[in-house]
Amino acid sequence: MDYVRQVLDSEKLYNIFDLPHSLRGRMVEIIVLPVQDERASNARLGSAYGCLHKYAEPSLISKEKGAWEQAVMKKYADR
Repeated sequence: MDYVRQVLDSEKLYNIFDLPHSLRGRMVEIIVLPVQDERASNARLGSAYGCLHKYAEPSLISKEKGAWEQAVMKKYADR
């Protein structure tokens, strides 16, 4: 991946960027990177369905229904 990195006096960038006052009058580092092509990134996206299957604990599957409600009740019941 090509990129450009340059250290400049922020006064040279005053008319180009809206810099915060804390950066004015200081040396700043400018890094220019290409934007990732959206079409290429979308092509790699797929379904996450089943990706954690290897971590499943079959003996606990029957306890999943209502587990969140039970945890909330246990945590906040005495308040």
